[in-house]
Amino acid sequence: MHNAASPTSSLPPFVRTPSSKSPGRGVEAAPRLLEACFGSAETAIRQATVPGVVDVQAAQTHYSTGFALLMPMSASVTVACRPSDATTSRIVFAADAGPWTAASGPDDPPGADAPAWHRLLHHLLYGHEEEIPPGWTPSADNNPPPSYDVAVVSGIPGSAQDAYFAALALAVARALERAPQRPGTDESGISRVRSDVLPALRGAIETAMDRPTSIASLIASHAGGDAPFTLVDTGTFEFLPVQTDAREALDWAVIDPGRPAPRPPEWHRDVRSRADEALAILRERGFDGLRSFRNVEHRDLKRALDRLPEELQPVTRHLVTENRRVQKHVAAMRRGDWQMIGALLLMSHASLRDHVEGTTRLADEVIEAVESITLKGVYGACMTSRDGLILVTGRPHALDDLLGTIPDAVSRAADDAGADLHTLRP
Repeated sequence: MHNAASPTSSLPPFVRTPSSKSPGRGVEAAPRLLEACFGSAETAIRQATVPGVVDVQAAQTHYSTGFALLMPMSASVTVACRPSDATTSRIVFAADAGPWTAASGPDDPPGADAPAWHRLLHHLLYGHEEEIPPGWTPSADNNPPPSYDVAVVSGIPGSAQDAYFAALALAVARALERAPQRPGTDESGISRVRSDVLPALRGAIETAMDRPTSIASLIASHAGGDAPFTLVDTGTFEFLPVQTDAREALDWAVIDPGRPAPRPPEWHRDVRSRADEALAILRERGFDGLRSFRNVEHRDLKRALDRLPEELQPVTRHLVTENRRVQKHVAAMRRGDWQMIGALLLMSHASLRDHVEGTTRLADEVIEAVESITLKGVYGACMTSRDGLILVTGRPHALDDLLGTIPDAVSRAADDAGADLHTLRP
């Protein structure tokens, strides 16, 4: 078994088993893993399973609140737990290379060099510094939070870190009975997150990952996997299931490079800092009360750019146009305009590449391959999330030709020569 001091990989532990072929694997495996590692006990095991989500167009909300479009995936995270009389919690994650284990207690937090998933679990169980654990209510006698035995089985790849950590945090909170279950909707179909637990989970993830983190993946995972897509407003915490035939009419694939995130945390902090600075300047120069780029209409984009210093114009252009593309994407899905969906993915990738310099060589090579065969039924692609994964869509069976060209794309992408490629079907 591996301990927290010497993890074998910088990627969070997971089991690379197609959950579409074995949907009950995590649900059944998590309690078995818990008892196999920590023995049986009389206390009941509680568990929760939360689906992962694919970022169709959502990465912009890490840097400024706005609209996000996400797709549920078949892979999920299952957490099984039971109360413990010990002073520390025992934690085990399933992994292809063997279980990863650690211990954590209120007076024994993981160090700064511990992996992010261990620091996140400690935050969820015991809080962080002066913060109490998300969703936990202190007792009248002010006792510390109880300890637990915890087992985690994830089918979400560790390289999809935004999806992984969102599903993990929500599954832990639900298994501990500290987070609401799936929400209902009103007559309009719109729901709003009214619990303060999800924002607290977002804060815990941001602290553990040490990079700006949107609430979009948490809200979409909270919404569940019934709708084909979920539209999220990260400013109001509202979300709406997007009913469309796009999941059936189109083939979708996610190319997983199987390696850590391509940009360090400070890069993401710099993007958010530039976004915040641009908003502050615009508020002083004619855009009174502006708090989000989603509120800048496309017709006002040139006026906004003219009021900003040159170094803040690219990130502003990206964040404004990406919010507009989310709305266009939803409209295209509802009317069945599949080629427009592909075009919007390509435009999203070009904006991320040209205005933020946030793409990878591998993603750029794959998108170039897609653009060369768009007339053959592959409609579009973009780098999805901040972790280098690539979302591709097209007619059923048309993606096979594209996926066959990926090894050539890898050989041309020197910075991704060590990628361990896998293809996921959401």
